[in-house]
Amino acid sequence: AVLAAASIAGLPVTAAELAGALRRPELAVERLCAELARGGRLLRVAPARGGTRRYAFVHHAYLQVVRNGLGAARRRQLSRRLGTCLAALHPH
Repeated sequence: AVLAAASIAGLPVTAAELAGALRRPELAVERLCAELARGGRLLRVAPARGGTRRYAFVHHAYLQVVRNGLGAARRRQLSRRLGTCLAALHPH
């Protein structure tokens, strides 16, 4: 689920943003992201923005494989949830 949400985000994303999109506890998502980034197999730690750790796919091809494996309804759902979460976390 974390990889699915990250594939929808496309860009480096924080655990808080992913947790909001997935409606899961931020700490649990942060731990999973750190595990997925360990060894740099799927995710990597991206340059921080505002002191917050962000995660990105190691290679764009991985992002595409995960995103393409999602059904259209799941992509729309995650996109809506991520948009709502981003708006709440980063108001203009």
